[in-house]
Amino acid sequence: HRSDSDNITMVMSTLCVVAVAVVVGGFNHRFKGEGLPPIDGQTPWERKHGILPKGAGFVYDHPGITNEQALQLVAESEDFRAHQRDRRQLQSCHRLEGLFVRPCGMLGTYGNLNVTQRDTRFYGVGSATSNASYTLDRTYYIGEGDHCYPATMNTFFQLVLHGEFVPHGPNTQIESAQPTPGTGEAWLPHACKADMRWGNSEITLGDNPQGYALARTFTQFCPCNITWTVGVQHNVSVKNCGALPSNESVGYYWCHIIAGGEDSFNYQWSVKGDAYITSPDNFTPHDYSEPLDNTYVRHLIPSTGNNQYQDCTVESPMGADSGLKLHRRCNPPICTAGFVFNERTGVCVSSAGDTMPPAPGIPLAEVVCNTCTGFECDGCLFDSVTANWVASQSNNTWQDCCPCFFEAGREIDHSWEQVQC
Repeated sequence: HRSDSDNITMVMSTLCVVAVAVVVGGFNHRFKGEGLPPIDGQTPWERKHGILPKGAGFVYDHPGITNEQALQLVAESEDFRAHQRDRRQLQSCHRLEGLFVRPCGMLGTYGNLNVTQRDTRFYGVGSATSNASYTLDRTYYIGEGDHCYPATMNTFFQLVLHGEFVPHGPNTQIESAQPTPGTGEAWLPHACKADMRWGNSEITLGDNPQGYALARTFTQFCPCNITWTVGVQHNVSVKNCGALPSNESVGYYWCHIIAGGEDSFNYQWSVKGDAYITSPDNFTPHDYSEPLDNTYVRHLIPSTGNNQYQDCTVESPMGADSGLKLHRRCNPPICTAGFVFNERTGVCVSSAGDTMPPAPGIPLAEVVCNTCTGFECDGCLFDSVTANWVASQSNNTWQDCCPCFFEAGREIDHSWEQVQC
């Protein structure tokens, strides 16, 4: 089965090389919780994303739900979470649960442009009587940089899926993953099989020549009763898409993603439970033959509750010096003296032409993520604050800087910076 890089290459072959325009200006971050009634016990992060308290699921899956009904769903999911280890099949293949980020990665080049991609997703808990639900954001970028900053790279294609995660227990028909070379990351003894199902998707094509070319591809292979245009979000329903192209077609991968359906795959948890790897997409229902790929790693971003904004100010209960020290650590200058941030390439440049990477931190995040939408914001904030993520360590910048995110997010136009932590 083709990888993300292979699928990008097939479509990119139809595109022309153009200069990249920098995206500027603020806009609606399109958080799905906006306008929904608050539920008792929701964190600010859960509320903006429309997530039930304690990650039980999504509020918008239950139109008209009352506070009491929501809390009953939370109680049922908590009961399931407490007892799922008693179920032998799920003990070693427990459901995916929580916020996961597959950090920014290069997919390849086309002409003088780079194509990068980041994947951010949240899995709800579900219950003994209902499958877990999920929302996935996968955004592809194109430009001169090698990063995934929405404000400095052009968005090529943004995909948001929402549906069910359905686990099916161990898969003894494929080989288990070996420790990842270079990291020593160890994985549980066997693979697990599962399905991701969705009936609707939200698609945004970049307002640039590459987006126009992709719109032509969609119009030809999977029109889905939509007038494909760039720069707007399209809501796609599987019932409007009809028959999809064969797997030899350029449009095969894209059409199956946007039209909805079922992706059968394998996954394997790390021994420490802080990450999982997966196989490539497979749109043949109940075919779990695709091998695991150690490069398809998704890291679990833990929630520590470390979100008291006072800890990042002179009001810190640990003393003013402690608050100022944390604030300085999490808010370093983007570039050192003598260097200026280049919005086209995403690096710091001196007058002599020397370059160096920007300092990860909240100031960088505020500059490069301010045009993000939905879960893309969480992935972008994570990438721009955490230079080298090691999920098993507790001293990562992301976790330590949570109070500073909430301190910055107190400003009304910066509430998008309040993260899961």
